[in-house]
Amino acid sequence: MLLGQQVAHAFATAQSIRTHRKDLLPPPDFWHQLKRHPEGKGFRHAADAELASLEEKKTFELVDHPDGKQVLPLKWVFTYKFDDAGYLVRHKARICVRGDLQHHVSDDIYAATGAYRSFRILMALVCAFGLLCHQIDFKNAFTNADMDEEIYTTCPPGYSQAGKVWKLRKALYGLRKSPKLWFNELVSFLKGLGFNHCPDEPCILINNQTGLILFLYVDDMLVIAQPECIHFIKDFKLKLNSRYGIKDLGEAISFLNITILRNTRDKKLWISQHGYIEKICTKFGIDDSGRTATTPLLSSYRPQQYEGQATLHQITEMQEKVGSILYAAVVSRPDVSFAASQLSQFTMNPSPEHLRYANRVLAYLQATKYYAIEFLGSVETTTEVETRDEEVLQLSSDASFADDPETRRSTQGYLMKLFKGPIMWQSSKQKTVTTSTTEAELLSLSHTAKETIGLYRLFEQIQFDPEHLPRILCDNQQTTGLIQKDRPQASSKLKHVDIHSLWLRQVYRDGIVTVQWVPTTEMPSDGFTKPLSAEKHSQFVRHLGLVDISSQIDPQHQSEEANSDDGQTSSETNEI
Repeated sequence: MLLGQQVAHAFATAQSIRTHRKDLLPPPDFWHQLKRHPEGKGFRHAADAELASLEEKKTFELVDHPDGKQVLPLKWVFTYKFDDAGYLVRHKARICVRGDLQHHVSDDIYAATGAYRSFRILMALVCAFGLLCHQIDFKNAFTNADMDEEIYTTCPPGYSQAGKVWKLRKALYGLRKSPKLWFNELVSFLKGLGFNHCPDEPCILINNQTGLILFLYVDDMLVIAQPECIHFIKDFKLKLNSRYGIKDLGEAISFLNITILRNTRDKKLWISQHGYIEKICTKFGIDDSGRTATTPLLSSYRPQQYEGQATLHQITEMQEKVGSILYAAVVSRPDVSFAASQLSQFTMNPSPEHLRYANRVLAYLQATKYYAIEFLGSVETTTEVETRDEEVLQLSSDASFADDPETRRSTQGYLMKLFKGPIMWQSSKQKTVTTSTTEAELLSLSHTAKETIGLYRLFEQIQFDPEHLPRILCDNQQTTGLIQKDRPQASSKLKHVDIHSLWLRQVYRDGIVTVQWVPTTEMPSDGFTKPLSAEKHSQFVRHLGLVDISSQIDPQHQSEEANSDDGQTSSETNEI
């Protein structure tokens, strides 16, 4: 047997003895269910490890039951950890406080979390400038923050002691204030190391002396820097580990269940949610054995309110499915944004038809689960040589006039691409009724321009210059004429629309933004405002900058990605 065949055989054998998510029962909801659960032993070991970790960090002290004090119950949350191929990596157990039962809660509990748009922007810059991007995971992050009030809890199920309770010394998962306590603790430490917030994105911190850029999302962190700054990254990790205890995951390849693939030689980077899509489709019984959907919605789709009354089961099912679709639409799948926006209108009283449409969107996601956002570091024209194709930032705005049969409000959408990949997008209903296509386009263009100005402000804060004015594409000539001409012949009789028109003309004249007409066939945002035919949807996907990476998701890569969770990875593991 050749060496290659031996390796393939060994890998196939290893896969065959591993457990796939499809073969597992749901994790137990309560401690007493562990005895009869097939994976109970694994969860019991995970619980022992969790308790040992809390004791090591002196998270609590065992005290007598206090008189006149609320004692909050603790509960176990059991989950599986899977690799990107859906195979079981380990069992997880976490002790959580029933913070929802707390009598008195401070109003000041908000903790910032990184926006996905910021994550995509940083990934585009990592790709374009060949930056290092390392990932750090904090072990039991919340327990690094001191409590600022007295909180008592029961002992966790399975580890109770008669007459004794826990007095929390550190924040614990489940308490409403824990995220804020942890965020404040971490940011205070980082500021002591010379990091400063971006005013428009508190979860991006920059150290101007070392050149390090941090992106925070609860207990996950990305560290970004030029390759020559690797020694600063190593020193920073040592300081973090000394203070908190961290998992050093090396080069980022899976962040927040988002797969990151890189080809540094060709300056390409992809972000994908194929693992998440596989998970939700398995959950809802959607597989690829039957007919596949080539579009999220039929081009004949027309929203219609249900005149009957949905059952509680149907409402719950619709909300779970639409919520799962929305997450994909927000993170990496702009091609289902319109469908998600449409279906979200019917989550409180869905009809059987609405549920069928939700299943269709899930079937489409399953069929296209390997669609990924692609960033290209070398911006080159792939069609006719036009100025807008060479710009690193590409913007477009579109609207569908009075398409809602119930309210006659228009649907609007925008797309913002950086280094050929989408970083911001939206499909939404306009808040007001307009009286013409031009007015609907004006409102959409105004909204896009405001988002663009905010985007350029963030660019300035992270010290990135696109080196060109933002150019917004619009497929309505009368709308672009109203903005570009000194004395437009038409104006709206609606005051609020006229205000948007005058504001757009002002920012256009001031050289803050510019607009350009394109034919509808070249409108990148077309699929955010209406359901499309299969042919037009395929063109929309290309406009978005989504590509199929199925040929690059091989078993070897998936195995390496699973291993990275234990902190054992190298800078080559995500190279293609």
